[in-house]
Amino acid sequence: MNSKKLDLDITVMLVNKTALYRLIWDIIDSMPDAWNYKVLGKSVDNIQDFLEKMPELPPAWHQLDRYISGQPPQPLSSAGRTMIPDPIYSLFYKDLDDAIIWVLDLTPVTFPQWHQCSRYYTAAFERLVKSRCTIITISESTRLDLLVNYPISPDRVKVLPLYPPKLDHFISSQQDDSTIPVGLKYFLFVGSMEIRKNIRGMINAFNVSGLAEKGWCFYLAGGGNCPLNPATDRGVKHWKKCSDSMLKALYTHASGFFYASFWEGFGMPLLEAMHYGIPCIASDSGATPEVGGDACIYCDAVSCNSMANALIRLANLSQEQRSELIKRGNARLEVFSYENYQRKLRNIIKELQSQPLKHVFSPIRISEKEAVESGYDELFIPHGGLGDAIMISVVAEKYYREKGKKMLISHKNYAVLENNPYLLNLCGYEDGRITSASLKKLISTGIKPNYPSYWNYSYSKIHRRMVFTYPNTHIIARICERIGLSGKIKICPKIYLSDEEKLYGRFFHGIQIAVMGSGICSHKDWGHSKMQELVDKMSAKYHFVQVGTKEDQLLRGALDMRGILSLRQIAALMYNSDMFLGSIGGLMHMARAVNCPAVIAYSSAEAMYYDSYTANINVGPTDQCNLCRDLKINPYFDPCPHNFKCIRTVSVIDVINAIEKMLARPLGQLDADMVELKPEPVLGIELYSHMHCLTLSESVF
Repeated sequence: MNSKKLDLDITVMLVNKTALYRLIWDIIDSMPDAWNYKVLGKSVDNIQDFLEKMPELPPAWHQLDRYISGQPPQPLSSAGRTMIPDPIYSLFYKDLDDAIIWVLDLTPVTFPQWHQCSRYYTAAFERLVKSRCTIITISESTRLDLLVNYPISPDRVKVLPLYPPKLDHFISSQQDDSTIPVGLKYFLFVGSMEIRKNIRGMINAFNVSGLAEKGWCFYLAGGGNCPLNPATDRGVKHWKKCSDSMLKALYTHASGFFYASFWEGFGMPLLEAMHYGIPCIASDSGATPEVGGDACIYCDAVSCNSMANALIRLANLSQEQRSELIKRGNARLEVFSYENYQRKLRNIIKELQSQPLKHVFSPIRISEKEAVESGYDELFIPHGGLGDAIMISVVAEKYYREKGKKMLISHKNYAVLENNPYLLNLCGYEDGRITSASLKKLISTGIKPNYPSYWNYSYSKIHRRMVFTYPNTHIIARICERIGLSGKIKICPKIYLSDEEKLYGRFFHGIQIAVMGSGICSHKDWGHSKMQELVDKMSAKYHFVQVGTKEDQLLRGALDMRGILSLRQIAALMYNSDMFLGSIGGLMHMARAVNCPAVIAYSSAEAMYYDSYTANINVGPTDQCNLCRDLKINPYFDPCPHNFKCIRTVSVIDVINAIEKMLARPLGQLDADMVELKPEPVLGIELYSHMHCLTLSESVF
C-alpha cells in the first residue's frame, strides 16, 4: 500500500477527543503505511509530533462562516483520494469526486435544533451530493437517511459498521478525583451531554421509576454540561471528565446500561457495554435497534413512562434473564467485531485504489490566444438562457459536420454542454455581455463576435424602440440559417451524459414524473395552484419529483429536489424519469435533450412551432388573445392588460389527459422533425447592438 497512499484528514482529532478520535487512531494503527495526513486541507508530515505540539482547534467555524458567505477558505486544495471522517471538513477542499467521506449521522440536517453547526453541515452535504465522491456510512440506518434526504445513487454509498473501541487511547489530560463506590447497583450512560442524547429525559425516567428508593443509582460519563438538579435528582451523578481507566471501572461495575438517546447514527457505547457484559436498554429509533438486535430492552425515547418501565424491567431481571441478554450481547459483538470492520475497510480502500481517478467534468475551455492559434476567427454568443445553451448543442454538431471544426462559443450555462464533442468555450465572455471596449479587445485578437439571434428586429415608431418578430421556423433551424448553414437539421438537442451520470436519478419503482413548480416569467408560468391541483389528483397513481430553484413554491406530494441538484443532475433525473411536466422554458429543452417525453403548458404569447418539439404533447389555453403575436405588446418587456391569464386558463383536466396519453405511448427514441434550412448568414453583432443599444464606432470593424 506504500506505493498508492491515500490522504487522511485528521482535523477532527484536534476538535473531537471522544469516539471519533479513537476511531481515527485505530484506522492509523491498523494500516500505518497507508496514509498521508492533512489538516484543513494542508499536508502534515508527522502526525504524532503534530498532535503533541498543536493546541486544540475550535471547529474552525470562523473559516466556515467565510465559506457559507461565498468566500471559501483560501487556498482550497484538491481533495484527490482523501478520506475525510466528517463531512464538515470537506468544505476545505475542492474537487471531491475522488474523496472518501464518512457520514456518521444526518441529525445536523434532519434535526438542526440539536446542533449549532447545522448550516455548515447543510452546505457540506450539498457539495457532497453534487460531487461523485464515495460515501461511507456507519450503519444501514444512516445510509437510508442519506438516500431519503438526498438524491444520491445507492452505488456511491458503502456501509462500514463500527466495533467496540479499544480503550487504550488517551481521552483527556484531566481526571475527576471522585472514586466509584463499589457494591452499588447503578445504570450507566456514556456519551456527550448533547440535546440529542436525551439526558434530561433519561434522568426524569430514572426519577419516575422509583429505583433510587431501592438503592439504585444512575451514573453518566461524558463531556459537556449535564442538566442535573442535585436537589431533586437523587442517586444521579455525572463524571464530566474520565480517563480510560475510570471509564473501564464504570463499565466493569455497572449493573445496566441506559442509552435512550433520541437518535444515533450507530451507537458505539452499546457495543462497549456488551463488551463488558452489561445488559442494555436502548431507544427504538435511529441505528440502535440495528446495533442492539435482540440483545437490548427497547424503549420510546420520547416517553418517560416507556423509559421508566424499561429501567424497572431490567432491574427486576432474574440472573437467568440477565445471562441470556449478556449471551445475546456477545453474539452482537461477533457481528460487529474489530476484525470484520478492519477487513471491510481494507476491501473498500483496495477497491478504490484499483480504480482510476474519476474524471472531473470540466468544459473544454480555451483562451483567446489558444483560440487564435487553433485557427478560430469567430465567436458565437447565443442568447443567455438555459434553453438557448441546450439548443446550441445540435447547431454545433451541424456546424462541425459542415465546417469541419468545433464551434467556438461562450455561455454562462456551459455546464449542460460538458462532454459535447462539437464545442469549445472561450474564457471571459460567459455572461454573454459585450461592451464596446470588450468588443474592440476581442476583434483585436483576430476573433469577430457573432450573435446568432433567432429573432427578427426592426424599429417600431409606435413603440419608439426595437421590437422583435417571431422567426418563421424553429429556433434551432433559425440559428443554423443565421450562421450560414445549409441542408437539413434534425430538431433534437443533446446533453451528453456520462455512463456514470446516467446511473443517477431514479427514485421510484413506479411511474416517475419530473415536474417544475413555477415558470421563469409570467407568460411561462402555469401557476402553482394549477400544478398542485394536478399533483393532488395524480399522486396516488404516479410519483412526482419536483425540480427547480429553492425559491419555487413546494408542491405537496412531490419528492422535493428544489435547489439541490446541479443542471447535469437534473438532466440525469429527467433521463431516468418516465416523463416531464412543465411549461415553456429551459427544462422543456432539457427534457428533449435527454429523450424524456414531456407534456407542456403553453400560453398564447409563444408560437408553438418555433420552440416546441414533435415528441411533446402541448396543451394550450382555452382563452387566447393575439396581443403578443400581433406585436402589440412584448411579453418579455411589457405589462399585459390581461396579466397573461392565457396560460392560467390551460385546463388541469386537459393536462391530466395529456399525461395519460403520453404514458400510453410505447417507449423508445422520441420522434424529431427534419427542417430544410435557408441560409441567411449575418454578422450578428448588429442585432446585439439593437437589443442592448450598444454604440459601435466604425473603427471597431
